[in-house]
Amino acid sequence: MAARRTTLDLPGLALLAAAIGCLMLPFTLPGGQGPPRAMWLAVAAALVVLLVAAEGRYHRRGGTPILLPALLGSRGYRNGTVIAMLQFGANLSASLALTLYLQIGLGWSALHAALTMLPSAFAFAAVSSVGWRVVGRYGRAGVLWALVASLAAVIAAAAVVTWVPPGRLGLALTLTQLALGAANGLIIAPNQALTLGHAPPGSAGLAAAFLQLAQRVSATVGMAAVAGVALAAGSGPVTHGLAVGAAMLAAAAIVAWRDVTPAVDNPVKTYMADRT
Repeated sequence: MAARRTTLDLPGLALLAAAIGCLMLPFTLPGGQGPPRAMWLAVAAALVVLLVAAEGRYHRRGGTPILLPALLGSRGYRNGTVIAMLQFGANLSASLALTLYLQIGLGWSALHAALTMLPSAFAFAAVSSVGWRVVGRYGRAGVLWALVASLAAVIAAAAVVTWVPPGRLGLALTLTQLALGAANGLIIAPNQALTLGHAPPGSAGLAAAFLQLAQRVSATVGMAAVAGVALAAGSGPVTHGLAVGAAMLAAAAIVAWRDVTPAVDNPVKTYMADRT
């Protein structure tokens, strides 16, 4: 087999950048400027289709594409990447919506808002330390139930900002953030381990890089959308931003459920068994 050239995939990068720009611009341009939002999204979808086709051709000609066709052909990797995109974007979008609401809508200081959101980070760090045990035993099913818990925490946050009086809002939101952080601790690293475990041999570097890229793209587009809507509305429709996050988490849970039934092999469990 001839050695594959290691090249810089400039056409692929250009197509990917154009698709991301078309996704972001409708939410960041001032109202009334530019084409309708549906047109931007249609162009972005067309660019993604063109990217997939171009990357396949680039790979057949001996280049190293940023989107390796073998990765798209791996069900475990493909589903895991979609889960990572949806969860990462949902988490940051919901956090941004809450932060804008607390500071712009309620007039809280940056420190006050940060202290309310901080418990999520502590819970995430604590639970992440045992996440490998959960993924080793339950595989994608563990990720699925953690996604359901994360969805419940976001819905609880929306209920809190809607019905809890301002005087008790800080404590109530702190509890929802604790739950959200704990759930994320059982999602992010376990899902990454499962996803990369399904990467085809010899493609670990590209698989890890594209997984990280997919997460960042989702977060960027989601945060741009939430910030654009919130800032345009002045006080910020926090429930709309949380609804976007909840919808993305629900979609991630559906993808995870499809990866459990029928079951996909658990590469983490296999690796741990081999080590013992």
